[in-house]
Amino acid sequence: MKINTEQKDYELPRLIGFREVRRLCGLSRATVWRMERAGNFPRRRQVGASKVAWMLSEVLRWIEDRVPVESEAKPQNSPETKAESKPQTKPVRRPTWMERDDD
Repeated sequence: MKINTEQKDYELPRLIGFREVRRLCGLSRATVWRMERAGNFPRRRQVGASKVAWMLSEVLRWIEDRVPVESEAKPQNSPETKAESKPQTKPVRRPTWMERDDD
């Protein structure tokens, strides 16, 4: 919601609950909690005895910082993407007790 004060537009701060955070980000409550603790997600505000909320502007800024711009995103089927997605691991040898006896 914007208001006009002396020919200037101001965006009113808006608090949102966890349901709206989940709808916007797609993160679980536990993931949001862990990311907040690590400093990787906007901090919640205590707005009541048992109610917390987040600043909508901070959550939207967090989302914008994580969404790659189309020109920066790599194509899904590029050789670089395929090489990065395959981990370089050695073949796993099964223990001898797991080998089958084909008599």
